Amino acid sequence: MINRLFEIWSKIMTGAHQRWRWVGYGLTLLAFLYLGALFIFSREQIQQIRWSAYWLPVVLALGVYLCSLLVQYVVWARLVSFHHRISWRDMAIYFRVLLMRRLPGGVWHWVDRTAMYTGSTSLPARVVMLANFLEWSLLLLIAGAVAAAGWPDGPLWLRVLISTALLLLAFGLAYAWQPERRRIALRMAEAALWLGLYGLAWMAGGLILYLYAHATQIGLGAASGEFQQITYLRCFWAWAIAGGSSQLMVFVPAGLGVREITLTWLLAPYLPLPSILLVAIIIRLTYAMADMVWGTMGMLFSLRVLKPVSPGPPALNEEKVNPK
Repeated sequence: MINRLFEIWSKIMTGAHQRWRWVGYGLTLLAFLYLGALFIFSREQIQQIRWSAYWLPVVLALGVYLCSLLVQYVVWARLVSFHHRISWRDMAIYFRVLLMRRLPGGVWHWVDRTAMYTGSTSLPARVVMLANFLEWSLLLLIAGAVAAAGWPDGPLWLRVLISTALLLLAFGLAYAWQPERRRIALRMAEAALWLGLYGLAWMAGGLILYLYAHATQIGLGAASGEFQQITYLRCFWAWAIAGGSSQLMVFVPAGLGVREITLTWLLAPYLPLPSILLVAIIIRLTYAMADMVWGTMGMLFSLRVLKPVSPGPPALNEEKVNPK
């Protein structure tokens, strides 16, 4: 069924490279307008934040976010490397579509990424869409494995079972994506590398949460009071659940606030409710700002790299993905 849908999509895309390039430009403009509106309508919340206590965590969070993006880009580049030669164009596209993440609905960066690849490279739309879905699936499965492993009240055998099953499923997807002509040992090593890198990306998200939660505890003096001292491992676990839940709701506008609601529940032993909401708001604003900063730099970079090309026949550049 999936293959049939992509065959239909490929027919629609025939001769439409120029049109899709303009679709990508339109989505980029829409993302800028939406992010600007987000900051404007959040100005009251922004003004209420005592930024003097958060300037260092914000700077560190932006750097950690960039490291996470670079790690995820490495995996993305490997995903598409089996179907075309990787170049600076791939990095330009990857960072440019970051702006799409903040649009309501969550999947617009998939649409824009497909438009950019279809409009400026010979990589078939079918491969891009399948790679998008695999990227999302791997991130979600690894988040689930981390959440299961850190389940505080769950039996050890059940935690190990669930976590191992999710990791094996992710490993199987990563293994099956690679061409069958590759050696088994090489495919296994590559799959393990992808899972490890995505694990680092989730660890980076946990570090950002820890930076803000720890700074809030210090500002409130909550660490020595009625609340427990928060740790990085607890933030890593909490972010895997909150971020994974938000990832699962990627198809609905703004994730219906799932991430904020989940953080409110998970951080209750460490911070009072108003402070948890403050941390959630700061994280949302930081992520929006990071996507705007790094996405804008990616777009400026793309102006020098993404020059119109005449894509060759898709059949000459596409290797079949193992349907298993």
